[in-house]
Amino acid sequence: FVTLAIVGFGSWLFHSTLSRSMQLVDELSMLFTVSVLLYVVRESRSPFNQPNTILAASLFGGCILVSALYIFIHHPLFHQVAYILTVGIVVVEGLSVVYKNPVYMRLYVCSMLFFVFGCLCWEIDIHGCSHLREMRKSMHEGSTLYMLYGLTQFHAWWHVLAGLGTYGHIITMCSTRSLILGRPHGVTYVAGILPVLTTDFSAEKKM
Repeated sequence: FVTLAIVGFGSWLFHSTLSRSMQLVDELSMLFTVSVLLYVVRESRSPFNQPNTILAASLFGGCILVSALYIFIHHPLFHQVAYILTVGIVVVEGLSVVYKNPVYMRLYVCSMLFFVFGCLCWEIDIHGCSHLREMRKSMHEGSTLYMLYGLTQFHAWWHVLAGLGTYGHIITMCSTRSLILGRPHGVTYVAGILPVLTTDFSAEKKM
C-alpha cells in the first residue's frame, strides 16, 4: 500500500509540474512498485517472518540497473517494455498462487482485467495522443459528441484502471497470504464495489 501511495504521489508531482525530473520520479516509482508486488507474490507461500533477502536484493539491484539505463537512454519504449514485462511476470505468478488457493480467484481476475484495460488505455494514449487531441477538438461544449469527451481521456483512464487493478491485486495477495497462514480474515466490499481486507486480531491472539 505504501508503494502504491508513492506512485500516486510521484504521478501527482509529474502531472503538476511536467518536468523531466518529476517524470523520472513518476515512471521509476512504477517500476520499483511492481518489483515489490513481484516479491510479495513470490513469497506469499513462504513461512512466516522469514524474508528472502536474496530475492529482495536481486529485485532491488535490477530496478537500480534498469533505472540507470533508462536515465542514460531515456527512451520511453525502454521503460514501457521493462514495466510491462515485470507486470506480466507478476500476473502469471499471482495467478499460480491464487489458482492453488482459489477463494479469491474472482477478485484477482477482475483486478487484473482492470489493470490490462488500463495498460491498453495507456498504450492507446501514447501512440494516438495527437489523433485523440484532434478528435476532442470536435467535441466542444454544446456539440452532440461532448458527452463522449471524458471517455477519450485515455491517460486518465489508465490511472484510474491501473490504480484499481493494483489495489485489487494487493487485497488479493494479502487475503491469500492470510489464508495460507491460517489467520482469521475476510473481504468486504464498500458500496458493493471496493474490496477491503478485514482481520480479526483478537481471534488471532486466541489461536
